[in-house]
Amino acid sequence: MFRRTTVTLLCLWVLLGAAGATAAEEGCPLLTVREAAQQLRITLRRTSHERIGLMLRLGEERAEEALRYANQGLEDRARWAIGSLARLMENLQLEARRGQERGEDLTEAMAALEGAASRIGNLLPALLERLPPQAQAAVHDTARLAERAGQVAVEVLERIAAGELPGRAQAARELLDAVGQRGQPSGSGKSPSPGPGGR
Repeated sequence: MFRRTTVTLLCLWVLLGAAGATAAEEGCPLLTVREAAQQLRITLRRTSHERIGLMLRLGEERAEEALRYANQGLEDRARWAIGSLARLMENLQLEARRGQERGEDLTEAMAALEGAASRIGNLLPALLERLPPQAQAAVHDTARLAERAGQVAVEVLERIAAGELPGRAQAARELLDAVGQRGQPSGSGKSPSPGPGGR
């Protein structure tokens, strides 16, 4: 018990430092603890499936917060939420790769990722009307990251459906059919492969 508490506190200390630097760069020092707590919650999840699920919930929260802050004229907070969302979209792609490396069944997680990425991508354009030009580049970058995360989900589902990865092949095929009916682009059939040595 003592050891686990010590490890948790050490993780929080490290994450607090990293998040503090990020928040300070974005002009939101008061959000440092919140960013650190978010990262710690993700780190303490045991599987890629669990981490992806949490990151998706947080990502949708951040997208909604960014819009709410922008509507309230709180530009610094909106920029923080956008930056936090961008980091989540990047980390989701990395976690999908790690889950494949570990041989996890990511069928459900990738279905959730594809849906959430689509919803987030549809929400972000509304921010462009509410933020000054200097903040709009971050919105465009985050939208591209969300789009790519959705593509990764489709690519992983395609590999599951083909029997190349562990998972529920029939469920993956049904999910891909549903994505196709919505008019979403299909993946390339290849998910991001880890470089030499992986991650």
